[in-house]
Amino acid sequence: MSAYRVVCVETKEPHEGIVAVGTSNDGGEVADHRWTVTEVRRSIKLGHRFYTVSKSTGKEADVELYGTDGITTSPDGIYDNNLDYLRACSWRAAA
Repeated sequence: MSAYRVVCVETKEPHEGIVAVGTSNDGGEVADHRWTVTEVRRSIKLGHRFYTVSKSTGKEADVELYGTDGITTSPDGIYDNNLDYLRACSWRAAA
């Protein structure tokens, strides 16, 4: 199965529920793929892994299913690897 590093989040309004995430295939900070929460949930159920990385400690946190339609990060006591603390995604339209 595949693993995807989540580097940014997209919300309806700031801190009002995540609707999509951006992942980086090269391990960098630039998102190169947009996943809706539904796509992330489906992929996790199929055995794929989504995770975040703390900038301060390097510790990874797994993205988990939350409720019936959300996602969250596994609790580990480190704030900066939580989805709520990731930067907002800024997608550019194709030229």
